[in-house]
Amino acid sequence: MWHLIQDHSGLLVKNVKDVTFSIWKQWLYKSVFQQDQLDLGIAELSTGRSDPSSHGAETTLYYVIDGRGRFIFSPDAAAHQPANLDGESQPFAIGTFIKVAPCQTYRVECAGPSMFLVLRTLHRFPQMEAHAVRPGQSLSDRMLAHPQAACEYRYVASGELQLLSDGPPIKLSAGTAIQIEPGIRYSLANTAPRWAQLVVASAGSIQQSAADSP
Repeated sequence: MWHLIQDHSGLLVKNVKDVTFSIWKQWLYKSVFQQDQLDLGIAELSTGRSDPSSHGAETTLYYVIDGRGRFIFSPDAAAHQPANLDGESQPFAIGTFIKVAPCQTYRVECAGPSMFLVLRTLHRFPQMEAHAVRPGQSLSDRMLAHPQAACEYRYVASGELQLLSDGPPIKLSAGTAIQIEPGIRYSLANTAPRWAQLVVASAGSIQQSAADSP
């Protein structure tokens, strides 16, 4: 189950194992955190090729937790192709980031069972990045925060970390996600004897805000 670290602390912790699977785009999917026009979740695909998908106006970011294969993008989406994609397809393996632009149509071809961390949003400036945290290392909120972020998440992809904030320390095993309100002070420390992999996801304000209107 999910745990509120402290009342009004602005930090929520969930272990993905405690979230129920649903179906999204014919994929097994766990919606871990939801905010206005934003969803962070875990998607699982079996071996083979998925049906074509498109997410409308959403930007979708993928981080590969496990598996390998490739994303295959339809030629009619070439005008929306992000600069980091190699044209018709992009291979993936553990640790790869994939960005799917709004209105882009694509398939996923998996060489074996695969798992992804997924950020789907209408917000501006969606980002994902990974940090390898060595034993004994501590990362502060200032080191991880993005100045334009209206919402922020942390996901422990491998290893384990300790969350330090108000209240007693909380152990974060692999598969644990954190939702963080902007401005909250905290740190993440690796007190274990092996490296940990931390994924940082964030997004800015909603694109269709009053400030963006002509």
